[in-house]
Amino acid sequence: MRFFATDIQWLIDKQSGGPGAPNYTVALLVGCGFEVLAACQGGANRHGETVFAEFLPDEWRLLAGMLYSALRDGLAHGFDTKHLLVDGEEHQIHLHVKGPPGIRFARTDRGIGLFIGTRSIADALCEKITDYEVLLAAARQRPAMLKGACEQSRESGDEGGLKAAAG
Repeated sequence: MRFFATDIQWLIDKQSGGPGAPNYTVALLVGCGFEVLAACQGGANRHGETVFAEFLPDEWRLLAGMLYSALRDGLAHGFDTKHLLVDGEEHQIHLHVKGPPGIRFARTDRGIGLFIGTRSIADALCEKITDYEVLLAAARQRPAMLKGACEQSRESGDEGGLKAAAG
């Protein structure tokens, strides 16, 4: 999972934020990162929208599935966001890494658009990946710690205490 965080951070650090900035690339990596985290957390169907919802402000969580689909599926399958259909009108999603954080609606020359600042979401995803890696590292150390405790217990003849500690 580290490669997601490394690639996201590299893209953010290297871009200028102007025309040609890899806003869609960052958003696509973030969307895939949500999917990977969902799978690692036991989601056999990889429900990335569940993890995505954790990163949204409370007032946007109800729309997490629709937003996630418009972003991740649109970017992954067409390298463009899907439009949101609200009351029969299509609304374009605009992504930016260097602009203001958060999610907001704003008027454009084509109507009302949804603007998503992906930087704060990307940073939070990278932090969550780091936290998950720390948990994995601790889990990998437990068998070695248990083995060491077993050996120490055998040497001291206190296997009953080990059973109580392990149970």
